[in-house]
Amino acid sequence: MAETRRVRHRRMIVLWMGVLVAALATRNRGSSTKPAFSRLTQTPGGTPYEKLWENGVRSLGEYDRESRTLFCGSYATKGMTAPANSNLVSDTIKDKKMCEEILKLAGFPVLESILWATQEAKSMKNRLPWRDLAEETIGQFGLPMVVKPVRGSGGNDVKLARTKEELFKNCKDLAGKPQQFALLFQPYFNASSEVRVIVGTRVRNNATGLKVEPVVLGVVKKTLPKVTGDGSSTILELIDSMDMNAGIEHMREEFKKHMQCQGMLDMIPGEGTDVAVYWKFNQVQGGAAVPMDLLADGWESLTQLALKAAREVTLGIGSVDILVSEEGDARIVEMNEYVLTDLMDILPEETFNKTIADQIRVALQINEEMYRLAGEVTQKEVQKMTYDKQQPMNAEVESQKERTYEEKSRNQVAILKGIAKKHNMDLTLLSQGFVQVFKDISGMSMQRNLKQHGSLNTPATSDVTSDKVRTANLLEKAGLPVVPHKEPLLEEDFDAALAEIESLQEGDPQGRVVIKGRYGSGGISCRLCYEPLKVSDALLELHNPCVSPFIKEVVKEFRVFTNGGVVAAIYAKEFPYVVGDGDKTVNQLLDEYCEKRVGAFRYKDKLKKELRNASDIPEKCEQVPLTWKLNLAYGCEVSQVSLGEEPKVEELAASASKTLQVSGAVDILQLANGSFVVMEVNSNPGVDNLIRLNTPVAEFVLELRVLIDQRIRQMWLPSAIKKRARK
Repeated sequence: MAETRRVRHRRMIVLWMGVLVAALATRNRGSSTKPAFSRLTQTPGGTPYEKLWENGVRSLGEYDRESRTLFCGSYATKGMTAPANSNLVSDTIKDKKMCEEILKLAGFPVLESILWATQEAKSMKNRLPWRDLAEETIGQFGLPMVVKPVRGSGGNDVKLARTKEELFKNCKDLAGKPQQFALLFQPYFNASSEVRVIVGTRVRNNATGLKVEPVVLGVVKKTLPKVTGDGSSTILELIDSMDMNAGIEHMREEFKKHMQCQGMLDMIPGEGTDVAVYWKFNQVQGGAAVPMDLLADGWESLTQLALKAAREVTLGIGSVDILVSEEGDARIVEMNEYVLTDLMDILPEETFNKTIADQIRVALQINEEMYRLAGEVTQKEVQKMTYDKQQPMNAEVESQKERTYEEKSRNQVAILKGIAKKHNMDLTLLSQGFVQVFKDISGMSMQRNLKQHGSLNTPATSDVTSDKVRTANLLEKAGLPVVPHKEPLLEEDFDAALAEIESLQEGDPQGRVVIKGRYGSGGISCRLCYEPLKVSDALLELHNPCVSPFIKEVVKEFRVFTNGGVVAAIYAKEFPYVVGDGDKTVNQLLDEYCEKRVGAFRYKDKLKKELRNASDIPEKCEQVPLTWKLNLAYGCEVSQVSLGEEPKVEELAASASKTLQVSGAVDILQLANGSFVVMEVNSNPGVDNLIRLNTPVAEFVLELRVLIDQRIRQMWLPSAIKKRARK
């Protein structure tokens, strides 16, 4: 009875939350708006776009001017023109330090900074070295100094430190915020204006293939918030009389504080004299933005600088922000991909519609070419593979168990250096090795965090594959065998959702069902539920839960790396297990098992939490699985699979990859009856665990990533450099 009451109580909470969310959505939606331009029904290659993104798509290229949201394929977000930029480019320009170092290495005038990589500070909490850090940066840059997060937009959390004490406070405030564990320190640049050059792309075909050229779509000049003197009022009085909209009313006090620090609050400016009252150019903080004539004198040097910078980072669409001083000194301060709002403000509606439609067509053409090149390079490199495909990946547990985990781990930087040497490239490590830049005669090939494999994909593709429900629906519609993932409609009818889940439980003798986060990886959010109360708890605890049946006949799982629909490498995962001796409990056998395995400290506690039979004593020679999850993070056994050894697995993985147009990893379950079924698709699979296991698969995947990125980058290189490279 008590359990029934708890379930009912949770249902009521979910129902009320659903009503509240629906009410807010209705209020924010406002009146319906018509699409800004007509629906684009096909990609440049002729593939029906609905085949890929039919689940939840409103319209390819539909732009809602009221909510300022672009619907492009299945991807909808405010201010972004997906799928114009790859994930690699998106990550590059979101990380201010990475973008700065790449441009600096290429010889661009940038606003230099010091990165305080505070990842180490996570465990230090309040024992952070504020004063040592301040002394170091002040010694290099002096004061005043700007402190800001390595990621962010809109001028949020960007602080100006005029004194050492103010710098101490800014550091502590920023690093104490959630997710703020990397700060940038920059010298204050006394700029009179900021120019935002909005850049897009155009493509043309020539003898060397598709050529991508950046083009300027618009220029916006930003100025500081200011007051105009009347010859009798003080700056304090002028600030009080400023006409400010409700959205930036809070900045009035910031203006006063800034001018007080300057000692200018009581100053009386002359009639008609403009006085800047703040140091930020952001519109959300009081700055003004004026569209400029592209043909006007004086802008050509800045637009050319922006175009070259866009080509350097292979920017599909975005902006280059340039600070300009009174003396004309120009410095690139950052790049941005959220430009729809700027374009909508400076272009007439008809021009805006045509511009965005053209950019989407170009983006799709570029993405199809990238996908094709990835498959071409992969196929070529697979044919040249020389490593022993049968080499065991669990070498660490055989003859060198006494070695520490750290000694046995492969060093990613060492792998990358080997790849660079093998292909006659120069490897430059930036930001303590976090950013790797490969350079050859044809130009630079950018890399970042190469433990991840899927930076070829667009945000639209990643958005789909990160959603287990949408991925399963699309693969099912394509006729591929896939483990179903369903979204329980909790806010609509909790009882009906539970009834649907019970129907899945009926298919298992023990009434088991899997509830997991709709988004996520590593098996962290997966729950194996038996009782109704556990089901209810899991549904309420998880954010965006989804439900799938428990597949009890699983023998092993294959992870298949694909690029452009071509299979590159495969490894198999099997359940970790202990063998009974007729005397010890499962828990004792687990302790012995972990003592013999190097690095088991990483997953021992996870396995103990998974055990339901910890006190049981298995029969002699009886094999007892330690978990139902096939994840490296849970200690599963791993072995390499030769290409051609599992043709059905390769065929299914290639079909799933082509259906979703994703380069990444396809996880396929092998069942006891010999059949295969897709579990999920990952657009950004990590290889760090494979590096620790000393496997050639990890090295081969990293090498492929470097070569594919190098080939793709050639589309953005000027013709002169291409000709030099061919010689």
